[in-house]
Amino acid sequence: IYYVLYSFSEIVERARREGRPAVLTNYLLELAKSVNHFYHENPVAQEGDEQLAKARAALLWSSRACLEKGLDI
Repeated sequence: IYYVLYSFSEIVERARREGRPAVLTNYLLELAKSVNHFYHENPVAQEGDEQLAKARAALLWSSRACLEKGLDI
C-alpha cells in the first residue's frame, strides 16, 4: 500500500496534464483493492504487538485520507 500511496501526487498531476480523469479513477480503484487485500491479510485490532497494530492502523488511515482526497477532486 505504501508504494501505491506514495504515487498519489504523481497520478493526480498525470491525470491533469493528460486530461484523462480515468488515470485517477483507475489509481483509486487499485488503491482500494490494495487496502482490501492488506486488511484481510494483516489483522489490526487482533494484532498482539501494539506498535505493529498502530503502524497498520496509520497505514489504513492514510489510505482512507488518500481515497477521500482522490474522490473529492
